[in-house]
Amino acid sequence: MMQIFRFLLLLLSSQPLLAAPDWQRLTPELLAQAKAQNRLVLVDLSAEWCHFCAQMDRDTWPDPRVQATIARHYLAARIDDERQPALAEKYRHYGRPAFFVLDADGREIARKRGYLDGQFMHWMLEGIAAEAGL
Repeated sequence: MMQIFRFLLLLLSSQPLLAAPDWQRLTPELLAQAKAQNRLVLVDLSAEWCHFCAQMDRDTWPDPRVQATIARHYLAARIDDERQPALAEKYRHYGRPAFFVLDADGREIARKRGYLDGQFMHWMLEGIAAEAGL
C-alpha cells in the first residue's frame, strides 16, 4: 500500500502545474502593447477576501482551454481591491469577481460578473475575440 502511495505522489509531483495568466497592471503601456499585438485586454477585478475569486484562481484560470484562449487573443490585467483602490472604486457596485474586456483603446466591449467555470470562461473569451475579429 505504501508503494502505491509513493508512486502516486511521485506521479503527481512530476506533472506540471498550470499557473494563472501572467497578470499585469492595467496601464497605458499595457493598452499600447495590446494595440501593437492586435489583442484585447482581459481585466479581472478581484479581492483577497472574495471566496469566488479564490475559487477561480484554483479552478478557472489554470484551465488549459482558458490558458490557450488568453494566450492567443488577450493580455491579462488584474485589478485587486486592496492594491489598486482607485480602479476598484470605479467598479465598486459591480461585485466580485468581475471581468471586463477592453479593446486596445481602453473601451469596454464586454463585462461579466460572478464565478465562471473554465468551460464557460473559455466559451465567453472565444466568443468575444471572434466578435472583435480576432
